[in-house]
Amino acid sequence: MLLSFFVTKLPKGCTPWELRKGLEGYGVISGTYVAKKRDKLGNKFGFVSFVEVKDRGVLEKSLSGVKLGDTKLKINLAKFALENSGLPDQQEVKKNGQNFPIQAEKGRIFKSRDSRSFRDVLGSSKATEDVCVAPVGPRGCGS
Repeated sequence: MLLSFFVTKLPKGCTPWELRKGLEGYGVISGTYVAKKRDKLGNKFGFVSFVEVKDRGVLEKSLSGVKLGDTKLKINLAKFALENSGLPDQQEVKKNGQNFPIQAEKGRIFKSRDSRSFRDVLGSSKATEDVCVAPVGPRGCGS
């Protein structure tokens, strides 16, 4: 399994090679990246990808409290990495005694309830099927 992690609070002047060297004792690294920008708190940040990960939880726990030089890094699973998209989502919302999973898609969060379509919810009456949704001609539907 391939997992990407977001790493922040990098020391000033940190390079991708230094990040790799500091984290290579925790697993097989396929790549590192250090951004030229800073995060919203003004810290340097980057990403590291591990391959051949057998247990995600064990790796996450082992990465907590890692230091690079004198700086303690903050490391979290990367939220929007493609390689992490197939992971089961652990967040749920509880409403009326039922648990609903939260699904992320392109940066938006939705609450999923069931697999009914919009048409199923409205019902399939004849009146619903004949409603004009968008104008077709210059004067409206079917003109």
